[in-house]
Amino acid sequence: SKLQFSAWDGSHSAVKSYVKDNMNDPSSFDHIKTTYSDKGNYLLVQMKFRGKNSFGAKIIEVVTAKVDLEGNILSVQ
Repeated sequence: SKLQFSAWDGSHSAVKSYVKDNMNDPSSFDHIKTTYSDKGNYLLVQMKFRGKNSFGAKIIEVVTAKVDLEGNILSVQ
């Protein structure tokens, strides 16, 4: 399951893609930190990131995703 995470910045590739696809300005995406806990048959991945909101202000947000052991997103909170 470590292969799901970037060796470069520790981000989870599927969660990062999901977030960027749903941002106002994907080019403003700035990964801060990703942590996860192993729940046995799934991982709970929490990613903190910075990005521009609809007003153009850079804000920090946190997304939590339930991810299966193959790296597929099951749900996002």
